[in-house]
Amino acid sequence: MIWFTADWHLWHENIIEACDRPFTKCRNMHRTIKHNYNELVGENDHVYIIGDVYWKRSVEELERMISGYKGHKHLILGNHDNLKPFDYIEAGFSQVATSLEVDEFTLNHDPVVSYLRPDKPHICGHVHNMYKRCKNVLNVGVDIWDFKPVSIERVRFEFGIN
Repeated sequence: MIWFTADWHLWHENIIEACDRPFTKCRNMHRTIKHNYNELVGENDHVYIIGDVYWKRSVEELERMISGYKGHKHLILGNHDNLKPFDYIEAGFSQVATSLEVDEFTLNHDPVVSYLRPDKPHICGHVHNMYKRCKNVLNVGVDIWDFKPVSIERVRFEFGIN
């Protein structure tokens, strides 16, 4: 199974207020994201995290956190993901990219890239709770999807792809 998610912002206290997240502390947000993720994702599933996975922590801290998440984790770098690419591999990601093609979709953190290919469906993060879908772009950020990853079947449904 293939899943998509974005904008976790682990350890980012200010994101709670900025996006009106229903948490008082980061640890509560972390628990909810991890619980929801592990309830849906299987050990052999592939999950594409489309940017902004965490906020200003060490590779070791990220590795400890990520190791508790099931599946093969692929990272599309976001504007807050500031480690070197190989640091993310060390932390437990299978793959790190700035953009990626997965089946019929283009994955980019920032949806502005979608304007280069308006004929193709794009999956993004970055916009938090601004919108779920806008033209050829679907936002898979946790703020829109009840802090859960989104299956490829649901993404296809959102785009009207059978």
